[in-house]
Formats: sequence, C-alpha cells, structure tokens
Amino acid sequence: MPAQRLLQKQGVGARSEAVQKKFIKKWAVWFIMATVLGLFYVWSRVQVVHLGYDVSKLRTESETLNKQVSNLELEIARLKSPARLEDVAKNMLNMKVPSAEQTVLVKQ
Repeated sequence: MPAQRLLQKQGVGARSEAVQKKFIKKWAVWFIMATVLGLFYVWSRVQVVHLGYDVSKLRTESETLNKQVSNLELEIARLKSPARLEDVAKNMLNMKVPSAEQTVLVKQ
C-alpha cells in the first residue's frame, strides 16, 4: 500500500489510468469500425442475393415472353396460309372461283 501511494504521489498511477483510458478508447473505436464494416459487408451480400433472385425471375419472365412471341408468330403464319384463306373464303364467306364471264382484265 505504501508503494502505491508513493507511485500516486509521483504521478505514475494517474498516467497509467490515462494510458488505459486511451488504450480502451482506441480499441473501442477499432471495434466500432470493424462492426460497421462487418454490417456493411453483410448488407452488401444480402443485396447481391436479392439482385440474383430478381435477375433469375426476369430471365424466367423473358423466356416465357419469348415463347409467347414464337407461338404468336406461328399462329400468324397459320392464319396467313393460302390453304386456310381459301377454306375461309369458300366455306365461311360463300365465295367461289369466278367464271370466265366475271373476269375482267385491266391493262396498265
């Protein structure tokens, strides 16, 4: 006990407390910085995962739309086919091939 009092009188104890407080403050700052960086890293990884899900969903939607476009193009080709047009003209519209008297040639 007398040794501690002697050290305190000489200012050694006070300096030791100041050094300890400074040391604790430094480590607290480093800990807080490491925690913030860790949280930022985790947040960025979560964002990457969410964006990956969004990209996957959009790819699936794009493939579905491309299939629909292909099906619609196929349907257009089927509807424009000469055989179908002839069938519609004869059966639904009651049209027939014109006779020779009904045909008129137009000169240019």
